[in-house]
Amino acid sequence: MTDKAKGFWSSIPGILTGIAAVITAMTGLYIAINGNGVTTTEGTTTPPTPPPIAEAKETGYASPLGPKEIQSIEDAANTVYKELAKTSLNPLVDCQLFPTVNTTTSLMSWSNSYQKQIISDNDKSYACNKTIDYRGMAHCKEPNNLEIRQALNETLTLCRAADIEWTEIEHSAIQK
Repeated sequence: MTDKAKGFWSSIPGILTGIAAVITAMTGLYIAINGNGVTTTEGTTTPPTPPPIAEAKETGYASPLGPKEIQSIEDAANTVYKELAKTSLNPLVDCQLFPTVNTTTSLMSWSNSYQKQIISDNDKSYACNKTIDYRGMAHCKEPNNLEIRQALNETLTLCRAADIEWTEIEHSAIQK
């Protein structure tokens, strides 16, 4: 028996490879002829221009309320909104004991490093002293800042658990 060499097209993998080559060549030719965009005189390709956006139109939505009812609701909402700015929370500490010339940002930055010591150290006395002092000053400088208020409240809670009250701490040298 003689073995003849089989041709490329006589096997399934050969046929599939040939078909893939023909498809790839045809796709390349199509892209070369048509391109993806519009060719300008310089020969560069630019994307097609999108259609213009139509202007917004009135929807004609009708409210079940009349203009007087809507105006009274808006007036009531504005009155409540104006009262919100006048709301003031009582300070968590006696602000006469926490005077400062520093910014709240610097005070909170320093207090955050001492706060980490409260959480990790066994001896919380020094860390509580410094954290309460710095956060108390920041709180007294901006008593309605809820982030500072929450941070001070967290510190006071942790220090109370260690039997340290804010009234017992040694305050900064500004007061002395």
